[in-house]
Amino acid sequence: MTERRTTPVAVSAVTLLEDRAVVRRRGRISLSEGRNRIRIEGVSPVLVDKSLLGELAADARLVDVRVCRERVAVHDVARGDAGRIDDEIREAKAALERVSDRARARRSELDGVGQLLQRLAQDLSVDAAWGRAITADRSAAFDRLVERDKALRVELAEVTREMEERKLELSRKVEKRRIHDHPSTKSTASLDVDIDSPTACEGELTLSYVVPNACWRPRHRATLGAEGELVFQSEAVVWQNTGEAWTSVALSFSTERPSLGAEPPTLTGDPLGLVRKGALVVETREEEVQRAGLGAAEKRTVEELPGIDDGGHAVSLQAEHEVTITSDGRPHGVPISTFTTTASVDMVSMPELARAAVTKATFENGSGKPLLPGPVELVRHGGPVGRTTIEYIAPAEKLALGFGPDGAVRIHREIEPLKDESSMLSAWTTTSHDVRIRLSNLGPYPKSILVQERVPISEIEKLQISVVAQETTGGKQPDENGFVSWRIELPPLGRSEIKLRVVKRRHSDVVGA
Repeated sequence: MTERRTTPVAVSAVTLLEDRAVVRRRGRISLSEGRNRIRIEGVSPVLVDKSLLGELAADARLVDVRVCRERVAVHDVARGDAGRIDDEIREAKAALERVSDRARARRSELDGVGQLLQRLAQDLSVDAAWGRAITADRSAAFDRLVERDKALRVELAEVTREMEERKLELSRKVEKRRIHDHPSTKSTASLDVDIDSPTACEGELTLSYVVPNACWRPRHRATLGAEGELVFQSEAVVWQNTGEAWTSVALSFSTERPSLGAEPPTLTGDPLGLVRKGALVVETREEEVQRAGLGAAEKRTVEELPGIDDGGHAVSLQAEHEVTITSDGRPHGVPISTFTTTASVDMVSMPELARAAVTKATFENGSGKPLLPGPVELVRHGGPVGRTTIEYIAPAEKLALGFGPDGAVRIHREIEPLKDESSMLSAWTTTSHDVRIRLSNLGPYPKSILVQERVPISEIEKLQISVVAQETTGGKQPDENGFVSWRIELPPLGRSEIKLRVVKRRHSDVVGA
């Protein structure tokens, strides 16, 4: 004989992937001798059947585990209530009609009183124009009309409010009748577990399955305090609409992609051909220098943008504490890690990109875990100052964040072209220009600003670009990436000017430079 009963086996742990989740249920059950059928209700109706697994830690044998789905009515309305609901609808319509009649009567009377007031006011104005005295009867009549107008307006407001309530009551009863005729349904699911037990005993049942409609993405917050103290918080933003609530569960977040297939690269031909020798065409190319992760590995190139870039190595992160995630499809923030460090704070300006001096904080990832790519909310002086994004940052790797411009610093940049130098006896043409940068400190405190200017780098011998040290402030020269840097100390209400002379020599074979 099979004993059937419903036993609660709650969700204990959930592992979230990029586009799905692995749910684990665990609980202790009591078994009687013979065949036992345990029903577990409140399971997600969208679970993947082939992923359903069960384990039993007891002196018994787990025979089968399967999912049972059904559709149930959302509103429980008895069939015999149709006549009663129709009577309520007729009564509500009659009550609404009575209130509407009262409202029409009040509006009609209010219009009449308004017309009388208008005519009486015209008569009084004519009498006043002719110098006639206003009698006490006419004044009292005017006062009575004004008081009646006020009373009618109050009554009309009350009747209008009552009419809106009657309309709402009627709409509710009509909706109730519609639900009675066409009841709404929803999908529900439960798990049936068959267990053979030779004796009465207790055991621990573990069930796991995969559900869609669940995902997570990383998000961060950086708070810069006084003396360079920086608090960096990482959290996982979780969305789930699986149809089951995760109450006080242990969440883990993984970047594994178990369903991602692998395909060999497509081999294509590499044609070779002759090209007629002619002018050498040169184009200016913008090249981005990666500085977010200082010392990071070479940036990977993939055919499709992945949901979460984990640097090529699967990462598994744990939530700091148990959380509850409701099945509502809304974002829920779950803390992952928090660390406090001391950042190296500097003020940096790149006038070619922005006429501002930005506060730059450089610090080390001290969480002991990798920081995954995602948005970063920047907080300073007790409030948000902006948003940015970071790339994959390995543990103990340095990164830099900008915390907004300094409003007390003003920067002006201009380019002054100089006279070209060319000769009929030479195939080379020389052009030059000066870059002038003016800085002003409008605040009461001194400022130390690192100013950087970019100089193009030539990759061919017939185009030469150089910086004239004698005509450049401080005799600076560009580094391997083409950046020229100055450290400018601005006193309160102080000013400073930087000059950079760039010379470009181009051969006559070069076109486009």
